[in-house]
Amino acid sequence: MEQSEVQLIEATNPIGKIQLGLDDITRKSLKTKIKLDSVGYDRSTKTKYRTDLQMQYRDNNFEHLSDKVANIISGYAKEKLYTSNCWGIIYNQNEESKPHIHPNSVWSWIYYIDCCENCSPLVFTKRNTEVKPNIDQLILFNGADDLNEHAVFPQKCEHERVIVAGNLKYVDGAPRSSDRLSFYK
Repeated sequence: MEQSEVQLIEATNPIGKIQLGLDDITRKSLKTKIKLDSVGYDRSTKTKYRTDLQMQYRDNNFEHLSDKVANIISGYAKEKLYTSNCWGIIYNQNEESKPHIHPNSVWSWIYYIDCCENCSPLVFTKRNTEVKPNIDQLILFNGADDLNEHAVFPQKCEHERVIVAGNLKYVDGAPRSSDRLSFYK
């Protein structure tokens, strides 16, 4: 995958986006699995449908998606990364995710399965940056960095906003300096 395929939303401590090209059948299957395997509310996420954090081990489509994302981000980071956790969420009207970070991750990502132009954006609260959701789009960022605190404010429209999210860690577990987490090498 070429670096030029990722569009940078923010270059400093990068936030990037790319279309993945997953087919409709796979996306529908992921959405169905989120509804069937929902465990409900979490500390930061106030939604009816939310899976547990280990879906990459429980479902082939989650595994395929998380492996694809790990390969893309590994290519940019020039490091071997793996998915440490992966989960699905469906936001219905008035549901939200409070501002938070992913403290134990090197990279974090959000993949949009279903949404509409009126669905709530992903908001990087400390950057005043909003990312409008688009079907089949992957958003990637350093989830542990306090600057990348993010939220989804209450969903206003009646359309379901369906995502899969995940976190990546280094395969060898060794910490790296923050300058290694850049698209520019």
